[in-house]
This record gives sequence, C-alpha cells and structure tokens, in this order.
Amino acid sequence: MADPIFTRTSTRAYTSEDVTEEEIETILRAGMQAPNAANGQPWEIYVVKDPEVKKQLSGHPQGQAILEQAPVVFVPCYRKNTQFGAFHDIDLAACTTNMLIEIEELGLGAVWMGCSPMPDRSELVTKVLNLPDDLAPFAVVPCGHKAETKDLVPRYDETRVHKVY
Repeated sequence: MADPIFTRTSTRAYTSEDVTEEEIETILRAGMQAPNAANGQPWEIYVVKDPEVKKQLSGHPQGQAILEQAPVVFVPCYRKNTQFGAFHDIDLAACTTNMLIEIEELGLGAVWMGCSPMPDRSELVTKVLNLPDDLAPFAVVPCGHKAETKDLVPRYDETRVHKVY
C-alpha cells in the first residue's frame, strides 16, 4: 500500500461492512502510541457501535448525520486534571492523527470532526456519552469501509517554507 500520509482523505460515506474488533484495537493502539507531553497519556477513547447512541451523537446540526452511517465512531477524550493540561489539545491531536493514519493503512476511511474547543459540540457529546466530570471530548471520528473515493489534493506549498540554514 502507498504511504497513508499521502493517500488519506476525509471519508464521509461508508458501506455497511463492519469494522472488526482486531481493526478497532489496532486503531486504538496507534492512537495511544502518539507522542504526548511528559508521557502523560491524557487520553480516554470511547468506541461507539450502538446505533441509538450514534443517532444521538448525530443530532448536532453541523452535518453529523454521517455518524449514523459509520459502523464505528471513535471519540477521543482527554482527562482535564493532569499535570500538563495545557498540552491536552496537542496531545489529542497527535493521538487522533495517528488513528487517522492507521485507519488509512488498514484500507478504511474516516473523518475528523472536532469537538474541542466548541462548547455546543462538546456538551452534546458529553451528555450523550455521559462522560465523567474529569473527561472532555476532543473529537468524533466516524470510521468504516469507504463508500466513496477521492483524489488527494496536494497541499505542499513551497511559498510557506522558510529555510534558515
């Protein structure tokens, strides 16, 4: 397979084929292998397959109806009260990115739908998943077998590179 960094695109349509427990664990392992501040590992990741819960999560008006279609939805969250809390968003961005790259490597598709720092989205996810007070949702990542294909649009822009040798 080609390098997943250069083949990954956001997937918003999925087939009904299930994502296996082995694939789910591989994705979770990839996420938790991410670099993070002082090795604090602030993440907790919810794995949602329950159709009713996915439907409730999709109740947000920002086009999240795709959550109902995805066979599995990952919800990376962070523990609020950690020593290096200022780095939560950075740590969870690395975790989520690792998950997305591994999803592509497995031949699956996903899209990153942000929660942090949007209060309305965070409140919805917190309520639906009944998150404990010390957890906050970072993102919602629907995942499944791709029902669409897209060409990668290269983003490299030489004008944004500033070499200091």
